[in-house]
Amino acid sequence: MARARYLSVASVFLCFTSALFPEEPKIARELLIQDTRKLAEILESAHPDPYSFGGGKIEFHKRMQKVLLSIPPEGLTVTEFYKLLLPFVAAVGDGHTFLYEPSANEGTKSGIPLRFDAVEQGLYVSGVYREEDKPLLGAKLAAVEGVPFAELVRRSGNLRGWDNEYYRLAVLSEQLASRNSLELLLPEWKQMQFVRVALILPSGKLKEIKFSLADKHRDPIVPPSRLSWPEPPKGSEFDYWFLDPQKNICILRITAMMAFRENLAEGGTWAEKAAKGVYEKIHAKPAPETFAETLAGIPSAQEFFQKMAQEMKEAKSKALIVDLRENPGGSSFLNVFLLRALYGHEKLWPEHL
Repeated sequence: MARARYLSVASVFLCFTSALFPEEPKIARELLIQDTRKLAEILESAHPDPYSFGGGKIEFHKRMQKVLLSIPPEGLTVTEFYKLLLPFVAAVGDGHTFLYEPSANEGTKSGIPLRFDAVEQGLYVSGVYREEDKPLLGAKLAAVEGVPFAELVRRSGNLRGWDNEYYRLAVLSEQLASRNSLELLLPEWKQMQFVRVALILPSGKLKEIKFSLADKHRDPIVPPSRLSWPEPPKGSEFDYWFLDPQKNICILRITAMMAFRENLAEGGTWAEKAAKGVYEKIHAKPAPETFAETLAGIPSAQEFFQKMAQEMKEAKSKALIVDLRENPGGSSFLNVFLLRALYGHEKLWPEHL
């Protein structure tokens, strides 16, 4: 089977030496125009589709021209230029294509002292940092500084691209945890020593709380779970088990999507280095001398999912629950192996038969 290949533009960013200065100087307008055109050239040449999400090629170039016309004669600082470019890059609509925040902007204060996670179409409080805030666990976010949740989601999409609605919510949760991102989300925010957050409590009551902005957050307080999940085997990123003796319900836990044989098989410097680290973590001994031997000692996603699917088939299991909590992402090829094991090659690629 020929393996499909996809091109992903990862983290397009600008790097300016002026970001090292404590007081940002203005960068000449001519240089900023050159940088903007270069950024557009990179997006068009490297990204598989920089146009469709934002309305097509003409709209892409209209947005670029808008950026160019917005650069004043006296130029801009790094921070000002970064803010100007954010909507242009976000309009590509790709969560892996974004601008890194200039190093000069790195602040010491965190954002809202609550941890938010996505559920359905909203964000809820999944962790707190003070004992007195524990009653807020499970509350849904309604507004920040009087800006309704739906408007926060819209603004977030103008600052960072997103691949789907859940990714969009995950990005917003990250932005709420950053003081600098909060300032971008909330231009009307004036009293920045604290932030007002409106929450819908589990009781259904609406409550507004004024939080002081703290320094770096420690580990959050999270609610205890009524279920105890086993950890994957040492060094492995996936495991499965059954919730009941009859094997009616199977749990598949995927903690990451990088350390499997098929993802590393392509070789190259990065893959060989990564494979060595994965092998040594799994086997607690030095990796073999050859890449082929190292690769053979790393779990195969195809073999793993086929084994799980066969066991489910023999037990006539009724449901599969895939647990992706805390999964940072990785290679999307993992889902191909899972779907092929569950439904068969002919269901996924009937045109190849």
